[in-house]
Amino acid sequence: MDSVKDKKTQFVVSESSSETEVGSTLGPTLTKAIDRRLLVKADIYVCSFLAVFYAIQFMDKVCVSLGAVMGIQEDLKMEGSMFSWVGSSVYLGYLVFELPLDYIMQRFPIAKVTAVCMTLWGVVLATSGASQNYAGYITTRVLLGALEGVVTPSSLVIVSQWYKRTEQFSRICLIFGFCGFGAIVVDLMGYGLVVREESHSLPIAGWRLLFIILGAITIVFGILFWLHIPDSPPQAWFLTEKERQVHIERTRQNLQGYGTREFKWYQVRETLLDYNTWLHFIYALFSSLPNGGLTSFSVLLIKGLGFTSTRSSILMDIPSGGVMLVGCTLSALAFHFYFTKSRWIPAIFGSATTVMCMCLLAWGPNNASKLAGFFLWNWLSFVPYIAVISWVSSNSAGHTKKLWTSGIVLIGFCVGNLIGPQTFKASEKPVYQTAKVVMAVSSIICLVCQALYIYFNMAENRRRESVNAKLPDHIKDPIAADLTDKENPEFRYAL
Repeated sequence: MDSVKDKKTQFVVSESSSETEVGSTLGPTLTKAIDRRLLVKADIYVCSFLAVFYAIQFMDKVCVSLGAVMGIQEDLKMEGSMFSWVGSSVYLGYLVFELPLDYIMQRFPIAKVTAVCMTLWGVVLATSGASQNYAGYITTRVLLGALEGVVTPSSLVIVSQWYKRTEQFSRICLIFGFCGFGAIVVDLMGYGLVVREESHSLPIAGWRLLFIILGAITIVFGILFWLHIPDSPPQAWFLTEKERQVHIERTRQNLQGYGTREFKWYQVRETLLDYNTWLHFIYALFSSLPNGGLTSFSVLLIKGLGFTSTRSSILMDIPSGGVMLVGCTLSALAFHFYFTKSRWIPAIFGSATTVMCMCLLAWGPNNASKLAGFFLWNWLSFVPYIAVISWVSSNSAGHTKKLWTSGIVLIGFCVGNLIGPQTFKASEKPVYQTAKVVMAVSSIICLVCQALYIYFNMAENRRRESVNAKLPDHIKDPIAADLTDKENPEFRYAL
């Protein structure tokens, strides 16, 4: 217990080994060499796999925007606001099934639940390519939302199992950055199918074939997810027996543990009464208004900026994915080397510059400035969003509380994404000025929410430092006790 209370990591030389041991918070059995090896293995076997996981789920979302210029509206006879509901319907599924999914992830192995959901949403996506009418297609979109709701909560739990709190932001940045890679791949696929369709060399409509291909890819990866990702580090197939034993010591400073299948109602109550939960919720809601609209309307929006042909509008969407991939990767590196204990700095910077991007898109003097605002938004808006996601992961202790906090944040995410497409009025096509103004105002609200979260939790950390309370003697291990951040007086919020 003394090792948990000591805030400074000490280094001593092992008598039986030439390796340096990390004592104190990391435990006497974890050497620096083993610590490094475990981090590298987590990056290779877990982080890289989650990055591909996010790329695939983002491809499944972006294909709707491609379908808009590949003939889906004409084939399914969409009129007026019907296409806006294509974007909103998936988040209706998210919204209805998010909390039940949280309960299922609490009761069953989280990696296996994720794998099953991913495989099923691949099946649904592939079958959506066979839709013959609007009602059938909307039904598949709602089912996709219900199944894809597992993505963020499960990823947050898995990241918190494998990484120290100081390591989580950079890894989440890399994982989210691969959404840009997914956008590039699916745009190139869409462009190739458009070229083939224009030469009349496709057996079916290009958008149908795109959905079927993406569905097949998702099914294969869902099966691989089941086989590859362990339910917890002690069950990892790629760790040695010794590495499994010492991994607990490596992440002990998180004061969060690997999770329990026991559902604790008092942690649900604490989640609902925690002001941090609702600051995260408001941020998720308003940050998702632009995301929901632009995910479905990005290619149409680019068309309205002067790129009128189908080929040019798809090609001009590719740089946005590149900006996201490169920008998030650079942000991860910057955080790793310069902002390890101060993720609030890039978060506030990202929120402030996102306001600038949205104002450029809404009121830029020419199409070039508006396009620049759109491209930069794809990177800069992700940085503060990733900070919020990493705060949910690292600052919500207690397994039930972490899942429910993630679930409530995802509800905000769903509501925002559901509303977002509705701000794109068919009567304003292709400019969509109302949507642009709503996105600009939303970005300002997000900036205020993040500033309040940082201020309140810095104040709480100072209060806890001044009180300097300790755990009661009967609690020997806060990890095994599954304590929440409010219950554990030694917990400090990582900002």
